[in-house]
Amino acid sequence: MDEIKVKQLTPLDRKVFLFIDNYISKERRPPSQKEIATYCCHKTLSAIQPVLDKLEFFDYIQRIPGEARSIRLTDEGLKFIVKKSK
Repeated sequence: MDEIKVKQLTPLDRKVFLFIDNYISKERRPPSQKEIATYCCHKTLSAIQPVLDKLEFFDYIQRIPGEARSIRLTDEGLKFIVKKSK
C-alpha cells in the first residue's frame, strides 16, 4: 500500500516555503540554506534542515544533494502558492 502524505505545514514550514518563492522571484536564484536559516532567526543550518526535508518529502521543493543553491520549486509547490494567493 502506498504511503499517504498528509500535507500539514506548520507556520515555520509555510514561512520557509514562501521565503524561498519570494527570494527566487526577487534574486532569480534560490537562497542558500544559511540565508533561509538567517531569515528564520536560526543560528545553525541544522535547525532549518528538517523543514527543508519536509518540504521535499511533500514534493513542494526539489534539491540536488551536494550542490549549492539547488532548491527548486516543484509543480506541486507552485500549486500551493496559487492556492495561498486566492
